[in-house]
Amino acid sequence: VIVNTNSFAESLFHFTYENLSNASTSIGTSETLMVFDTVLRNEIEGASLSSSTFTLPAGTYFLDAIFECSYTNSVSVRMIDISNNERIDESFLVYNHSSYTYALPIFMRMTFSIDRTRTFKFVGQAQTASSSHGQGYTASGSYGQNKYIDKTVCIWKIR
Repeated sequence: VIVNTNSFAESLFHFTYENLSNASTSIGTSETLMVFDTVLRNEIEGASLSSSTFTLPAGTYFLDAIFECSYTNSVSVRMIDISNNERIDESFLVYNHSSYTYALPIFMRMTFSIDRTRTFKFVGQAQTASSSHGQGYTASGSYGQNKYIDKTVCIWKIR
């Protein structure tokens, strides 16, 4: 018998971009909203996803996210509070050669605290704009897949 003693094991907010229609996604040389379309699990009361922005209630959180960008040269992803444009955190600057690299993962992991309910967004900014594969590579063939996941975010409320 496995007993879960993890106090935040059931406080997960997990959302993603499944891209079920295999649509092209872009990223620009100025901040571009990262697109999300699906909540996979929401165990945090007051957390929500709407129009690619997400709301969290007051608390302390651990975030683990992965983004994918293609054909962009240098690129970075940032988490921003939409009420005041405060930058909460950002990924490392990642180099993704626009001619040779089709998809490159970008990781973001952090702990953060908020004292009230706040709404956030992720934005990406690239050295070279990519209109068709900027936020992830769309499939050029059919391999029986139904999802074209380009990015996923897991947020645990830890306090």
